[in-house]
This record gives sequence, structure tokens and C-alpha cells, in this order.
Amino acid sequence: MDGSGLFCSLKASYPDFKLDVSFSIEEGELVCIIGPSGCGKSTTLQLITGLIQIDEGSVLLNGTDITQAAVNQREIAMVFQDYALFPHMSVEQNISYPMKLRKIKKMERREKTAALLNLVALSAYQKRKPQELSGGERQRVALARALASQPKLLLLDEPLSALDAKLRKHLRDEIRRIHDETGVTTLYVTHDQEEAMAIADRIIVMSEGKIEQMGSGEEIYRNPSSLFVATFMGEGNLLPYGVLAKCMPEYKVSGEETTDQDESSQLLFFRPENVLVQDDESLPLPAFLPHLAFSDAIVGNCEFSGTHYRLSCLWEGHTIKVNTQRKPRGTHVRLGIINADIKVFMQGKNVGNLSTKVGE
Repeated sequence: MDGSGLFCSLKASYPDFKLDVSFSIEEGELVCIIGPSGCGKSTTLQLITGLIQIDEGSVLLNGTDITQAAVNQREIAMVFQDYALFPHMSVEQNISYPMKLRKIKKMERREKTAALLNLVALSAYQKRKPQELSGGERQRVALARALASQPKLLLLDEPLSALDAKLRKHLRDEIRRIHDETGVTTLYVTHDQEEAMAIADRIIVMSEGKIEQMGSGEEIYRNPSSLFVATFMGEGNLLPYGVLAKCMPEYKVSGEETTDQDESSQLLFFRPENVLVQDDESLPLPAFLPHLAFSDAIVGNCEFSGTHYRLSCLWEGHTIKVNTQRKPRGTHVRLGIINADIKVFMQGKNVGNLSTKVGE
């Protein structure tokens, strides 16, 4: 980094939890932190703001060490899950409040409040009280109020978690638009994988107080560094390495012998959308590259999702999930997966795709 943006090295210990993370965010980036409940997402935000003191480490914002700075001196704004709006104040009063604390003149406050109301598309709501607004409208007021303090860093702690799915999708697009218009460096905590991949420049995946992987949404989804990341960031299939003997009887693994112990510590992982389906016994699988073939799989469940069919197939005692555009005509199908789309995990770590492992 050139000094702009955020750099964090955070260590904190609690009776039943330890957090140890280090990461940086470039100025103007929108980065999402995602992980299961209790992994340390919200704790990380509170350590950055100073609401919780770190045991060891530092927080640098645009080159300035704010580790020991008071909460109100860090030039950080935070939007909480419940928005925390003042119920006795109107929308415009809520938004202008941070500027009033900074003793900005009344005329300037009005101009900036009007600009923020326009930014969040609430210009016609300035006189309403929070209780007169919908959940999505309150969320946008909270965002405008946070931006009113002209922060160098904006923190969002699961701001859409209380909203229904359709409204969440609309508002995540609005948050991204507002971010792009303001350019404020943003750290966004969510539990929703789709939300993170849709909105973020980069994603931090956390587990048990540590960072498992950081990268673009596509990188994390297509090339997960660990089995935890692979299974957390979307659906997938896990099969024991030993199935290769049934799918590829002549396989060799990089020219070396493999043992039962090697195979028990290794797993094959692939996404449902990468599985090929053939329901006509007279035709071959539509695959022209080296692949695994699962013959005589039984379709146990078939659901239509609106954009594709979700199949749950049983093969040799293993369940294989499949996303396909066409509903199978029968209950018995052949499945195929190109080797390059299969990740191999050894003791939970990504060691490459199957193409490299079988020496293609």
C-alpha cells in the first residue's frame, strides 16, 4: 500500500474466542467480510472503531496510526444492523446531526443534507420520522447519516439482514451505487455469500477468528484455498478420492503410487453447475475434455428454481448435486465432470485440480 486506505493487524483474546487477523484495503475499495456466526466479523469492526480495545497490533487509516485514538477522533462512520436512528428526529435532522456536532454552519448543513437525501433517493421524505419509514428507507437514512460525517472509512455491519430477499437485492445495488458515487473506503460485513460476491471488490472469508482467504469473488468461488472456503462460498459436491478407481480405472497420480492413507486424506470437490447430464443411453456424454463419468446415477429429487433445475442424484452411495437447464426425461442418468473443474483437497487445503493430479 502507498499509505492510503486501511491497514489492520488485530489480535484480541476472550474467554472462549481468539481473534488474529491482518489485512489491508485500498482507498476507495469496497471489501466484504463474510463468515459463519461467531467467526469474528463484527468484533473486527468494533476493534477498528475502537469500541473494543485490541490486545496487540495496530490500525492505520490513510497512513495515520489511530490505534490509540478515541472513537470520535478516528474519522470512521458505522452503520449498525438496527440503523440506530433517533426516533424523535425527522429524516433531515437525523442526517444533519453529525454535521451539527462538528459545528458546521446551518446553511451549509442544509445544502449537504439535501445532497445526501438526493444521493439516497429520499428527497421527498425529509420531514418524516423514522417510524413512518419502511425498513429499506430507514437503512438509507442511516447510510446518509453515516456519510454526513465525511468519514475516511465507512463500516457496515450486516445492514440488510433484517430485510426481505427482494429488498435486500435492490438495496445492495443501491449501496454499491452510493459507494461508487462517493468513493469512500468501505468495509461491509455480511453473512450472505451472494450479497458479498455481488457487491464487493474483494472478499475476506473468516473462520474461528482467522482469515481463510482474501480475493475477488470470482477467485474465491472458482479457486478456494481451503475446504472450508469451498463449502462456505456456495454449493458443492464432495467425494472421496477413492472414486477415481471406479471412474478412471487406469488413472495415475503424477506418476506416483498412492496409498489408502493418501486417498482418505484427499477429497474431490466440484460445483453443481459444472456437472454434465446425459439422459439418453444411446448418446455419449457431451464432454470433449478429460472427465470423470458417473454411470447409472439415479435422480432422487428434481426442483425447478426458475432459472434451472436442481437435481439430487445418487451414485454408488454418494449424493451428487447438479444444476441443469433441462429436466431429465428419466430417473437414470449419466453424469460427467471435466477434470479441470474438479478441485483436490488434501487435509483441507487446495492442492490443485484433478487435471494436474492425474498427470494430463
